Amino acid sequence: MPFRSQVGSLNSLYARYKHQVEFFHIYISEVHPSLDWSLDGVDEIHIPQAASMHDRTRAARACAAHTEIKFSVLLDEMDNSTSQAYEAMPDRLYLVGEDGRISYQSDRGPQGFDVDELTEALESLPPTPTGIGNQSIGRSVDEEN
Repeated sequence: MPFRSQVGSLNSLYARYKHQVEFFHIYISEVHPSLDWSLDGVDEIHIPQAASMHDRTRAARACAAHTEIKFSVLLDEMDNSTSQAYEAMPDRLYLVGEDGRISYQSDRGPQGFDVDELTEALESLPPTPTGIGNQSIGRSVDEEN
């Protein structure tokens, strides 16, 4: 299922597990950039490919507001290094341990975007005795350019 249709489920997972793991949505380059393309063919949201971090920040903020994401949104760099490293296009779910090892990787979306599988992976985590860390992995949409 497409990311947009899964945000509610991801928000629920965030509410349930936010004291055990950190949740991030990493905004990458647009899958279908165009001045004439609209999300779901219904919304009047037109998202051109970002030409700068400023453009990407604006698009990420619009996405977060429109989809009502409750967890942190980070930005990939303009060279798309995070997207390339994690083969994230068009979307993908990951569970990464504090040691940097991937403990869960979904198939590529939208068909492989499976929140139920991520839920199973989260349920299999050992309890976290001291809470979560706060290691930055990207630029937040809240940071100034």
